[in-house]
Amino acid sequence: MTDAERAGGLTGGANGRPHSWWSGRWLRGLGNWLSTSTLATGRLYVRRGQVAEMDIQVGSVSTVVREPNGPACQVRIGLATFPDEVWDQVVRLMAQNVAYAAHLLNGEIPRDVEELFRAAGVSLFPERRGEFDAECSCPEWASSCSHIAAALVLLGDLLDEDPFLLFRLRGRAQEQILSALRSARAALTKGDEQAAGPSGPLGGVALEEPLERRIADYWRMADELDGLQIRVRPPQVELEVIKLLGDPAFAHDEALLRRLAEVYRTVSRRAVEQAYEEYEDQVGEEDLENGDDLEVADDLEVADDLGVADDLGAGDEEQEGNGE
Repeated sequence: MTDAERAGGLTGGANGRPHSWWSGRWLRGLGNWLSTSTLATGRLYVRRGQVAEMDIQVGSVSTVVREPNGPACQVRIGLATFPDEVWDQVVRLMAQNVAYAAHLLNGEIPRDVEELFRAAGVSLFPERRGEFDAECSCPEWASSCSHIAAALVLLGDLLDEDPFLLFRLRGRAQEQILSALRSARAALTKGDEQAAGPSGPLGGVALEEPLERRIADYWRMADELDGLQIRVRPPQVELEVIKLLGDPAFAHDEALLRRLAEVYRTVSRRAVEQAYEEYEDQVGEEDLENGDDLEVADDLEVADDLGVADDLGAGDEEQEGNGE
């Protein structure tokens, strides 16, 4: 249970709006069976701190909603969990794209993850009243119960902070998903290595001629590499490699991971700076006259996205000053 779940009398966002796409997606689904006025009242209860501590378990959530001058209402909401075969299929699909693992390790749900669940024949986000088993101790109907609405709105706020709560409601805890994802990724990697053929200096690829006969060309770049273009783009997930590797077994505190993150950022930034310094030296008026100005502008825009454009510009001004 997270700190947000332990804190009694939780309040939702000040403006009632979610900060993540998955939280907004959850609330849009509620609008399919709860009226606007019922949701508005539920959101008001959340803002005023009238929803007590939430107990979130696999497939269910329960809480107490207090009326301003009335009784405390017991609320329980059940959500259908997915069978093992569905989760196995979803994890296999996730494992085929390393970006999914990176997003999940970063505490985020990839935007197109819904498509993976649909491919397995289910919907990750509930869409209809029939998908909920909602009960309240008050005499209102579930579809018009503001106490149930308050619990669901607050649950959306908690999802904003911890999206893995949605997976837990659907039958899988965070540790189960990440462990299964790592195992599936490892199996795919092993399969790729076996498919690559027998191991050897060059993975079983026969050389055209022995290296000792080509020693004169060993340190020289081949002509075919002249046309090789390297395009640099900002990563979709910050510190993706570190997050994919996870916590090293020998690290007993977070200080090492913080230092690794600092080194990772510094090395990445310096590599990009050096790459674009060399690139700018090669770009001249002749390239622009030949119609390469759009490509140059595009690359410099990427440099700006990576945060090195200002450094490059400062370097140019310094060179001009030294020339004077």
